[in-house]
Amino acid sequence: MADDDPTFRTLLAHLLSQSGFLVCTVATAPALEAALQTSSWDAVVAEPNLPLGNWFATIELLGEQTNISKTVVVSKYRSRALERVANERGLPVLTKSTRLDGVLRAIHAPDMPAANEALASPRMQSLARNEWEYLNEAIYQCRGNLSEAARLLQIPRQTLYRKLRKYPPEI
Repeated sequence: MADDDPTFRTLLAHLLSQSGFLVCTVATAPALEAALQTSSWDAVVAEPNLPLGNWFATIELLGEQTNISKTVVVSKYRSRALERVANERGLPVLTKSTRLDGVLRAIHAPDMPAANEALASPRMQSLARNEWEYLNEAIYQCRGNLSEAARLLQIPRQTLYRKLRKYPPEI
């Protein structure tokens, strides 16, 4: 169980241990990487936005592990970029508002499609949020190259920089 929020981490770890899991908790990206290298795990529940790391590297790390039976990504802020990267690696993405039974279903159902929990309750997003996600998707597609992302978006590079100052990217 990897999460930077101590209250959420403690509560979910307690509930998972009551459900029969032996739980190890970590709070930072380096601690998660060290825990993954120590032994094999039946399941990993992880927040991708951990301190001392970035979400993309965390998803990459989780996706390439062969010593994990099942990985579930639990995030407070879902974005299209996060869901896309996780889905490419077969990792389901749930929100932190998901109940424990949703997390347990994700752990026990290997054929469960990713991102199913949030799709059960769709909601309208603000225009600013959609623009932020669109910018992040373009930056992801261009592997962080902002000039290339501006060309892809068909906007001047300075406009992209101005938007990024207003809406900082996740990468």
